[in-house]
Amino acid sequence: MPLPNLSKYEKFQKVSNGRMRYYEAGSGSEHTLLLHGMGVVTSADTFQFVIEPLAKKLHVYALDYLGFGKSTRTLPQGPLFDVVVDGIREFMDAK
Repeated sequence: MPLPNLSKYEKFQKVSNGRMRYYEAGSGSEHTLLLHGMGVVTSADTFQFVIEPLAKKLHVYALDYLGFGKSTRTLPQGPLFDVVVDGIREFMDAK
């Protein structure tokens, strides 16, 4: 199975500690936030095979946490849990 081309869904959101990359697909009032793990090689791309199927019925956001994927990678304090949670909170407030 070929990898889906998600570039048309790729966007960036400025938050206090940097810039978060995310995918946004679908529409409507049913919002779904896809959150990846905290492993070394994890990112929003973890969800590459489920974004489009979910977007048929839901408004989907798949985030790269700060310190992961294509979001700001260099953080003075590192990708601590507090920084990740604050980034997610700011992202959600902006949407």
